[in-house]
Amino acid sequence: MNPFLHRHRRLLLVLCLSSLLWGCAHQPGDNAEPRITDTASYHKQLAAQQHWRVEGKAGLRTPQQSNTAWFEWQQQGSGFILQLNGPLGTAATRVSSDGEHYTLSNQQTTRTLSQAEAEEFLTRHAGFALPLDALPFWVLGIPSTDADDINVQYHPDNTLASLQHAEWQLNYLRYQSVGKWLLPEKLVAQRESFKLTLIIKQWDIDPPGSSQ
Repeated sequence: MNPFLHRHRRLLLVLCLSSLLWGCAHQPGDNAEPRITDTASYHKQLAAQQHWRVEGKAGLRTPQQSNTAWFEWQQQGSGFILQLNGPLGTAATRVSSDGEHYTLSNQQTTRTLSQAEAEEFLTRHAGFALPLDALPFWVLGIPSTDADDINVQYHPDNTLASLQHAEWQLNYLRYQSVGKWLLPEKLVAQRESFKLTLIIKQWDIDPPGSSQ
């Protein structure tokens, strides 16, 4: 037999065997995409996750301006830490909460406010109010458990497609698989002429059934 052909036949055999072995070790379903079959149960499990972190890009468009910033959100039980870096955050801005009070700090000042004061501060300085207690639910892509005035619609895969809450319209345009979760990758929140876009680049979250 031609040595050249013999070598290539051996190489082809090795490649075929490797493919078969890899296929046996990675049967369909081993790395299957997450599936949501029971939305109520899924939302309950996701809402129970007490510790998670996201990084990404935020864009805010108002009639007066359009700004973007990089953000990092760390959820810690009922509290959170939000770090903004860029024009939207006016250099570096940190917002933290213990679940009752909110602390806003930057290079110039630090202020501690109640939730009502923080929302009023946003209204006065940014021109719009955000329901701060609902934000973690918005980021997770689930309806707030405490709100009654919510209308929701779902994608065919049972991920949240849109949500109306407190005069805000949210549209979830893209999701990503994170372990056994399906979590938002791109969402748009809009109220009148104000538009907030979040593009999430990285998720860190416990698997289903875990809570701390």
